[in-house]
Amino acid sequence: MSWSGRVWGAIDRCVSDRVVLLAGWLWFLVYAYPGYMSYDSSWQLSQARGIESINEWHPPVMAVMWRYLDDLVAGPILMLVLQSSLFLIGTFVVLRRAISPRKAAFLAVVLLVVPQNIVVMSVIWKDSQMAGFLIAGIACLFSQRRGWRVTGYVLIFLATAVRYNAAAATLPILVFQFGYGGSLLWWKRIGLACLAWVVMFVASQQANALFVQQHTYP
Repeated sequence: MSWSGRVWGAIDRCVSDRVVLLAGWLWFLVYAYPGYMSYDSSWQLSQARGIESINEWHPPVMAVMWRYLDDLVAGPILMLVLQSSLFLIGTFVVLRRAISPRKAAFLAVVLLVVPQNIVVMSVIWKDSQMAGFLIAGIACLFSQRRGWRVTGYVLIFLATAVRYNAAAATLPILVFQFGYGGSLLWWKRIGLACLAWVVMFVASQQANALFVQQHTYP
């Protein structure tokens, strides 16, 4: 093998899917650090810090999550890390089912940093949190391992809890993926998926209601 061939071979071995994902994610963090804040973001952070009482205008579950992350590192950075890493890894795992790991890594990075996505995923919004939880949940639900599937349902639940109308997105996901790879008849699988969706939606609403400190009835 020629010298140039050995060099390109070494580069090929070094640029693994993990290297691509890490480099792309760091590129995203350089752009978005420490996490952009809108009026809604500031409002939820003030509720997370107890400056304002938690009400129903934004899902309280997100404010509660932010409270614990803010205790670790003050500010929006850990919320940014959470939503962006879930989105990137979840997208990669889903794409890896159809294409090679390295191609999936490159495409996942592109989907994270493409303008119409990066401007949303850089802001600490319930929309961005929902997107991260949803795609990571979908990735977990494709697994044949029970532990990962349970994790997937937890992530889908969190997506439903951090945005009130996320239920419109979670229904088709559960119908398509409930009992994935199993032997259930199609009508049983759809029926159980719809039941799981109802239970998840009601549970998310109750979880949000649990943390409300001041009712404002939006």
